[in-house]
Amino acid sequence: MESMFLRQKYNYSKELKRPITFGNVDMNKAVENGAMLKCAGFMRKQTERYKTKKVQLEKDEYPSFDGKGIKFFTFTPKEKKEKYPAMIYYHGGGFMFPIQKFMMNSSVSYCERLGIKVFLPEYRISLEDSCDTIIEDCYHMLKYVFENAYSGFSYYDKSLFDTAFVSIVKSLKDSVQITPNQLIDVICSNLSFISDGHLALTTADHGNGFYKELQTYVSDMLVYKVGDAYYDAKTKKQVLFDDAVRAFPTLNNSIADSYLIGIRSKNPTEKISVKSDGKDKVLPLHRIMSKEQTEESLVEERYEGNTAIITCSSFVGDSEEAMKKLYEIGKNCRKYRHVVWDLSNNLGGNSEFPKHFLKGLYGDVADTVKVLELQSSLVHAKETGEIKDIPYHFEESSHTPTKNGDLFTGELHIIINDMVASSTELAIRWAASYPRVTFYGCNSLGIGRFGDLCIYYLPNSQIVLWCPQKVFDAGIQETVGFEPDFWIDSHDVVSSVMNHITISSLSNG
Repeated sequence: MESMFLRQKYNYSKELKRPITFGNVDMNKAVENGAMLKCAGFMRKQTERYKTKKVQLEKDEYPSFDGKGIKFFTFTPKEKKEKYPAMIYYHGGGFMFPIQKFMMNSSVSYCERLGIKVFLPEYRISLEDSCDTIIEDCYHMLKYVFENAYSGFSYYDKSLFDTAFVSIVKSLKDSVQITPNQLIDVICSNLSFISDGHLALTTADHGNGFYKELQTYVSDMLVYKVGDAYYDAKTKKQVLFDDAVRAFPTLNNSIADSYLIGIRSKNPTEKISVKSDGKDKVLPLHRIMSKEQTEESLVEERYEGNTAIITCSSFVGDSEEAMKKLYEIGKNCRKYRHVVWDLSNNLGGNSEFPKHFLKGLYGDVADTVKVLELQSSLVHAKETGEIKDIPYHFEESSHTPTKNGDLFTGELHIIINDMVASSTELAIRWAASYPRVTFYGCNSLGIGRFGDLCIYYLPNSQIVLWCPQKVFDAGIQETVGFEPDFWIDSHDVVSSVMNHITISSLSNG
């Protein structure tokens, strides 16, 4: 049989070299007479004897679909770190050749130059098993990483995962060809029962995650409450609505105990029905307004009379100098009667930043958030570089909760919106434990149940798996978020709060 490498069917670019040829080798005969299998055995001996001083090399097994332990190599940088980014290297070889020496060299190079942990699975080859088996081996390596590195895995019924994984494999087998972006969508659609704002799969031009936004929609109708009944602020007529419709407490300087009428939904909602004056009435809805996105800044400060306005739109960074600055700002705010802390659009970052501000303001932070850290063979290997058989379980991070400080005796007004997430939601939880604290704006994103991201990179597909390994028991439900005391349908919530402070101060003498 003429080698396919000798056929010049395509108009190759001059920039490309001539394809490698093997002469008139009959590949079928080489497979039939066992020559190819002997070649594979020789390659395996090379990898078994492989040694390197550049990185730490370990060998372990992961369980495949049929219970067989599939060997894999782990390459860990010599520079010890608490955490490493990781990648799974699915080697080439036309499904006929096992891991070869140059693939080991490539893994060493990835590991050393990029400072990442490399997992190189020695999946079965077509000379010994079927192509379906090979695909299953490769898939179960990804499944192994997911089941042993994702902190949310034990929070859902395992049968849901089992069903989803079977469906994913079936989709792959039924597909003649599938792109990495399509693979991401297949995985995410089958795991749609997961609700996690940190878990995601991405490529350079595509991404899909597991966050299910619960958005707030309100009408222009303002109502007030007398006893258990609601009344239209304009017509003074009673308004009736079913349990799906909510009344959101809001601020109105002329009407006490006032509310916005609306709904929280995962799907865009354009209208709701209510009954007023004995007639059905349709109310158009709009997404509740909040502060528009501006350039991010760690902290901005201004002072008006007895009120300090502190704006923090980002907590990204780790500067000790910045932490000290936030502490000093908080300390300075103790002398003010009112402190407005605007956290709008703050997606999180380093929780030490808001903690330093609160410590400066109050003297201490009552950090009662329970943190559960995932322990498993994979996580242990990632963090220590040591291969060890550790069952999947959680360990609670040890810390001694402190009591709240009481150095600030004024009122803290915190502004939040639907772009507040992650470590900023932890700050909300801390702040909520102090007396005389009021929240304004709209709901936070609700991304904080799972966190501390580990990044796994699959070089052949270019897929990146963003996988959290900690659980934070902060009392904020994933995707639901933290709800304010007063919902403000405005792009300028600060002005509404400042006006409220002024009027309240006048009425209280």
